Amino acid sequence: MTALGLALGGGGVVGVAWEVGVVAGLAGACGWDPAGVRVLVGTSAGSLVGTQLLQGRTVDELVAGQLSDPPGDVPLRPELDLAALGEIFGTWTATDEMTPELARTIGQRAATAGTVPEADYVASFGAMLIGADWPAADLRVTGVSVESGERAVWTAASGVPVTRAVAASCSVPGMFPPVQVGGERFVDGGVWSGSNADALLGSGVEAAVFVGPLVGETGLGRVSGLALERERKLLAEEGITLVDVVPGERFTTFGQDLMNPAHRSAAVEVGRADGEDAATRLRNVLS
Repeated sequence: MTALGLALGGGGVVGVAWEVGVVAGLAGACGWDPAGVRVLVGTSAGSLVGTQLLQGRTVDELVAGQLSDPPGDVPLRPELDLAALGEIFGTWTATDEMTPELARTIGQRAATAGTVPEADYVASFGAMLIGADWPAADLRVTGVSVESGERAVWTAASGVPVTRAVAASCSVPGMFPPVQVGGERFVDGGVWSGSNADALLGSGVEAAVFVGPLVGETGLGRVSGLALERERKLLAEEGITLVDVVPGERFTTFGQDLMNPAHRSAAVEVGRADGEDAATRLRNVLS
């Protein structure tokens, strides 16, 4: 059996639903259990999906949750701080490669943006996760330090509640508040990379699967695509084959509206179809 790693990337509310659909499509077509991977790296939306899987939620349960009204919707400020968002995404999308300096600029601006209170934001993850304890499996959750701009990769050994790590990883700068984890504040791990597949390096996996919508038809697609290709080369140097599952043309119907819960049901079905389309490539690395 191939030692497999799984990296689930960012993508907002729609990304969560799409990733759940992809995992369902792959599982159905290949008889594959995503919770059985050796290592799972979660970034932003992917940190939520990955933690739910490793805490024991079945794929069918995750699909059902997306097709109903899932508990614990993340609170958004009624009127977003458009000035902050414009500055943040202008910086974020203009670069070909994220650096600590640029990430710090984004994080510092996020710290001054008008958002909901941090306590309310973090509390919403309690309804979506099964407690604050880390799962027994090797889960790695990514975030970016507001103070240094460096990427953090939290694990069970980090000594922080998984709910807080996931909340930080999902904290889209300018939209949600930076989250205190340990002695620092952190924002979305997707600031560093939409995939963070290189967090699988040194884990002993022989092959890896990346699932994430930001490499596809979104405003951050170019930046995230360049990051994924750099990570692919690093993994290849360690002998790790990377299979990526990114959106097809069907995903373009959601446009840039990736925080709209009204798209959940449709995103699950688009993801399921994209997963089924990628099933042959997954079978090839599993064999």
